[in-house]
Formats: sequence, structure tokens, C-alpha cells
Amino acid sequence: MIRRWLGNRIRESAGTMHIAARLDELSRRVDTMDEEISAVPFVADLDEITVHDPQGRRTFGFSTPAGRGSGYVGFEALFRGTAEFVRERQRVYVPLLQSARNVVDLGSGRGELLDLLRAAGVDAYGVDSDEGMASVARAKGHDVVVANALAHLATCDDASLGAIVSLQFVEHVRLDELVELLALATTKLEPGGVFIAETVNPHSLPALKTFWIDLTHHKPIFPEALVTLCRDAGFASAYVMFPNGVGDLARDRRIAGEYAVIAYTASP
Repeated sequence: MIRRWLGNRIRESAGTMHIAARLDELSRRVDTMDEEISAVPFVADLDEITVHDPQGRRTFGFSTPAGRGSGYVGFEALFRGTAEFVRERQRVYVPLLQSARNVVDLGSGRGELLDLLRAAGVDAYGVDSDEGMASVARAKGHDVVVANALAHLATCDDASLGAIVSLQFVEHVRLDELVELLALATTKLEPGGVFIAETVNPHSLPALKTFWIDLTHHKPIFPEALVTLCRDAGFASAYVMFPNGVGDLARDRRIAGEYAVIAYTASP
């Protein structure tokens, strides 16, 4: 009888512990979901766009002229971060481009990737449609062509590029332009050349929510869709990487704020 009584108490205690553990797990999940749903856009200096209203309450606004420049240069400085911050996040791509010749960086912006490639001894130039962004990169000594990326790519000789890079670029173009970009890339890349396209990861709720802070964005693109478009365009192989992930697909797909498709043309 005592043994049976003890067994019942142990089972009841184990059941209580299991329920408590489940409640703790559910609480953590709710907290995580609340954080994701409540995500706000990254702002380099929130004080730059907040003021006190006539009643003394904190709100969005400004009381002094823009301190980071006007146009897209100032917008990117405020909502994407410093060049140093962006450069460190792009460093992961350097090993993929280390042996490439004649690399073109589409949408090169302030030239963060060009900084890294120059330091690594990789021959590269940029293309950007924004004169202000190009001027920032040129001031650092980079070769940047001010042009529409697709129009410029169309003028390149076939099989003349070792790599085509587009970081945070494809979300700025329409579907027909994206399809054209991929088709051009397969033609303009040399055999064994690499195409890299980094974009926002819409599987991540915070990334998907804050995607719309940039008014030049067209639509978020899921990695499953982009890698399929690369296959349809004629690339020989491709894979998706999460540059700031942990290496676990299920976790990175849900947590990582960006991903990149790395696609290769057929080797000679």
C-alpha cells in the first residue's frame, strides 16, 4: 500500500512538473511573439527624428535641419546604419569573391562592399542609380558608374564578369526586372562565375514588418522563390545562406533578418 501511495505521489508530482515546464515554455513563446510583433525599424539616432509636442509629450518629428545629408544618402544613414556597421555585416561575402576577377557590385551605395574587396585585393567596381550614393563611394576612391543596374549590365560583354553582387537590391525592382537581371547574369558571368543576391528575409516577422520603412522597396521575396527563379534562369547550382545566422535552417529561416542566394554558372 505504501509503495502504491508513493508511486501515485511521484506520478502526480511528475505531472505537475511537466505542466509547469509547459507553461514556462508557452510563456517564453508568447514573449518572443510579442517582441517580434512589436519590432520597430532600426534607427541610427532616434533623437534625430523625435521631439516634444506643444504639450511636452515625446513624439516623432524634427526641430533642426537634416544632419546626415538629404536624399537617399541621408535616409540610408539614418535607417540602415553607419558604413562601419554595414561593412561588418557584408564581410562574410569576401571569401566567396576572393578569387573572382572583374566583380560588379550592383546598387553599390556608399561602397561598403567595395571597401572590403579593395582591402582583399579583389578587382571590383560599383553601379548605382543614385548620384549622391555614388559620390560617397567615389570620394573613397572607388570606381562607380551612375546608371540603371540592368541597363549597365546589358552593355557588358558576355562571359566577362567573374562575379555579380547585389546586396539589398532585388527588393527594389519589379518582378519582370528581377527575371531580366537573373537572365542577364547568366549571360554576362564567365563560366563558373558567381551571382550573390542578399535581401530581407520575410520569414522573420521583425524583418517583414520593418521591410516597409524603405519606401523604395517593391516587395519582400522569400528565399524559396528567389532560389527557384535562379534555377529557372539557367544557373547551374545555387544555395541559400543566412549571413548572420547560426547554421540551423529551421532557426535561421525564422530568426535571421536577411538571406543571400549564392548561384553559380556552369564551370568550363
